[in-house]
Amino acid sequence: MLWISDAEKMLECARAVAKIDVPRFSKDKQCGSSTGTAWMVAPNLALTCRHVIEAIGPMDTPQDPEEIQAQISNALMTFDYTAGGKGLQYKVKSLEYPLLELSSLDYALLRVEDRDDRPLREKGYLKLDMDSPLTIQTALYIIQHPLGQPQQVSGDQYVKPGTSPGTIFYKTPTNPGTSGSPVFNRASWGVVALHTGENNNVRLREGLMLQAIVSDIQKNREDLYMEIQAAQNMRW
Repeated sequence: MLWISDAEKMLECARAVAKIDVPRFSKDKQCGSSTGTAWMVAPNLALTCRHVIEAIGPMDTPQDPEEIQAQISNALMTFDYTAGGKGLQYKVKSLEYPLLELSSLDYALLRVEDRDDRPLREKGYLKLDMDSPLTIQTALYIIQHPLGQPQQVSGDQYVKPGTSPGTIFYKTPTNPGTSGSPVFNRASWGVVALHTGENNNVRLREGLMLQAIVSDIQKNREDLYMEIQAAQNMRW
């Protein structure tokens, strides 16, 4: 059974989660598109996966930086997409960090362009939970846009640390299009990881811990780290 308080927290957190549509460019021509999930970590700052912004699959070849920039400039984030015909779109203004060709971590920090008629502050931003211990008793929930569909939520258990540093494995159900979603610790409804995909070797879902992401930002972009920390301290 689902506690009413959980449903209440889901609805509150869901406002800060969006579907992100990224067109794929090759040789200056659009050749399809892909979808993922993104979420607000501070006013005007959103997190998603690097591979979502690159709009490529595991077998695709790397793209030219200009093609990736065209994809970023034409990406759209859709909030409040809970049913067909509903949703409110915002343009991605820029990729703030990291430079994709230099990054080894599968995340992207985006600056979202605001709207005068519906300011982004109405969406809020999500609480980060970087210090809670994770054990097999930890329930992890994911608010997501699987297959580009309206917003959905799934829940299951943490399993173990991932094979790569800073990653974790869990059972929480996902689909293509879930990449970039926030992974919540049910106990705090704070985000513990960024969902990056499924690891076929162990048949488990995999996420990049927020601790690894924030540490990387702090090390290389102190200004962005301070912006995120200021927002987190102000609200929580």
